[in-house]
Amino acid sequence: MFFGSLNGLVAFYPDRLAPNPYVPPVVLTELSLFNKPVLPGRDSPLDKPIWATRALTFSHDQSIFTLGFAGLSNAAPENNLYRYRLDPLERDWNEADSRRRQATYTSLAAGHYVFRVQASSKDGVWNEKGVTLAVTVLPPWWAEWWFRAMVGATIAAAVVAAHKVRVRGLKVAATRLETQVAERTRELAVAKEAAERANQAKGAFLAAMSHELRTPLNAILGFSAMVRDSRDLAENHRENLDIVNRSGEHLLGLIDDVLDTAKIEAGGLTLDLRSFDVIRAVQDNIDMMRVRCRQKNVDLILAISPTVPRYIRSDPGRFRQVLINLLGNAVKFTERGSVTVRLDARNSLLILEVEDTGIGIAPQDQGRIFDAFVQAGNITTQKGTGLGLSIAQQFVQMMAGTIGVESTPGQGSRFRVELPVEAVDESAVTASRQHKEIIGLAPGQSYRILIVEDRKENWLLLQGLLAGVGFQVQVAEDGAQGVEKFRAWQPHFIWMDVGLPVMGGAEAAARIRLMEGGRDVKIVALSASVLAAEREAILAAGFDESLRKPVRREEIFDCLARHLNVRFVYQEAPSPHSAEPVRVQRTDLSILPVRLRQELADAVVSLNPSRIQEVIARVADHDAPSGEFLSFTAKRLAYTEILKALEESGIRLREQAW
Repeated sequence: MFFGSLNGLVAFYPDRLAPNPYVPPVVLTELSLFNKPVLPGRDSPLDKPIWATRALTFSHDQSIFTLGFAGLSNAAPENNLYRYRLDPLERDWNEADSRRRQATYTSLAAGHYVFRVQASSKDGVWNEKGVTLAVTVLPPWWAEWWFRAMVGATIAAAVVAAHKVRVRGLKVAATRLETQVAERTRELAVAKEAAERANQAKGAFLAAMSHELRTPLNAILGFSAMVRDSRDLAENHRENLDIVNRSGEHLLGLIDDVLDTAKIEAGGLTLDLRSFDVIRAVQDNIDMMRVRCRQKNVDLILAISPTVPRYIRSDPGRFRQVLINLLGNAVKFTERGSVTVRLDARNSLLILEVEDTGIGIAPQDQGRIFDAFVQAGNITTQKGTGLGLSIAQQFVQMMAGTIGVESTPGQGSRFRVELPVEAVDESAVTASRQHKEIIGLAPGQSYRILIVEDRKENWLLLQGLLAGVGFQVQVAEDGAQGVEKFRAWQPHFIWMDVGLPVMGGAEAAARIRLMEGGRDVKIVALSASVLAAEREAILAAGFDESLRKPVRREEIFDCLARHLNVRFVYQEAPSPHSAEPVRVQRTDLSILPVRLRQELADAVVSLNPSRIQEVIARVADHDAPSGEFLSFTAKRLAYTEILKALEESGIRLREQAW
């Protein structure tokens, strides 16, 4: 290539370009203690910026620190590579890319260390020298040499003094020492007893709260499911009952939030990794919030990217809790405008965004919005969710993800969650998605079932469910009646509540076991308790199994099949979100408001695919202008009609996940 210049022609030969030998400098960019940034100051371990620091000293209680670093090669910084280690703790290099430019160390023993980090440019040129940082972790004060010397000197002085004092002095000193030890022992015993009482009170409170809330939820969820499965129920009523059921499940999730907080504090919470339909999970939560948004005249928008895999492997319960906490918070603090939920996927990361046009969060409050029971803002615009955001953050961190917030006061907030997930094939979740409805007992089977339950709504639910498929059912409303009905009727199976009047469930079960036929009958406890110790006590009292309220109908029938070897007659039931084959007609677009149809037309005329995609996403989340819910089939009709119209106009879009 030749270019003219003032001094003649300038020649440039692209094929003679040599590799870039640039060796990128490496710098330390940040220091964090307990996940909080550290700046230079009087009480800080830094007396100058971290990039200019060559040695750091930490006290023994500064046990978690993070060092950030960067390679100063900006040709393509996303392709820079790093390796680091802490001598002599680590012999091998830890490798990292530009997305993970941090090293975190916890609970280091007292001593001297050297942190080393190297970087390479996008062309693979490594800075072998890198940068080093001397790190010293001080021992606790009781391990310092001066303290040990003081202890030694004190002992030596005591030995010398012991030789000089009289026997009477030794006895007086010994008596005084014994008195002090006894007093201190009493104080420790009192403190231990107080701690044990507090722990017992906490456990009793959690057990009582769980019982009092789970017991009515058992009836709410059970009866709503029973009515929802009625064959003559109108479709809009079925959808309303779906929302009631999901709301009950959400209330149950809030109860579990408090219990999960206690488990997190005790380190006893674990993930339940399973394959599930992530798009269905998001849609269920959107449906549950739709009524609240309509009441507040707030638009609820769902946008799902075509790159999102429908089926993933993660913890579905924790994922739903994170989404409902973020979505509920957004709806709560948005009085006008919209709440938008976006789902995207990039590089094995599932990206969930919840954006609102609400009151927003002040910059000084954004750093602590994930703390428990934080209220951000002034007294008239306080924003906070108690345990919600705190638990959401802990769940996201448990799933190896990140959560953050961007907000402008008065304009709204956007919460962003990134979770590493594994996409799975539909076959991995097909078995769990099959839904069969039990319509009766297999021919030739007859079973007597006794229900011992004091709450009428609970025994009515069980009685209706069991009698409806052909079981012979009787009811006793306290433990003493249960014992007498067993003696007179000899049932094959007993559902027994644990907390019964007159005679408790455990005592009633123990008495039945001592009666004729008592060893053969199957007794299953129904309890609202979530404490493992209480469950163990229930099983030790003579029960064959313990089910926790609220009990799903599937659990009830599965339990009967396990213990009685009962056989049921099944009938396939359609999924509430299944899309049956339909004929598309031009009139189907009439269910959409004029404004939405006009926006779609404008987007098509302008040949703007991204705008078309956005309008289609709004169609998927739209309901009729009259306030009535549109069925899934009706929305699918409109969606299919839009795609057909676009194809006739010469525009083809990849079909979104529905």
